[in-house]
Amino acid sequence: MRIPSLSERWHRVRKDFTLRDLLIDTSGKFLLGLGMGALLATRLVQYGWVLAVAGLALSFTVKAKHWKQFWA
Repeated sequence: MRIPSLSERWHRVRKDFTLRDLLIDTSGKFLLGLGMGALLATRLVQYGWVLAVAGLALSFTVKAKHWKQFWA
């Protein structure tokens, strides 16, 4: 039995995937990150700024990649 690729799986569920699903998924990941941050706060305090800058850099990278396409 062949295992479908991620692309094939996405094409199969894409038509049923809604913005609400995306928001619920994103909210869940945000709460998971917040919870993990709370649990690890004392250990990660010295890396706080590094983690914040890394997060911004990742976000900026994705936005820069799609900037021209979005505003075209």
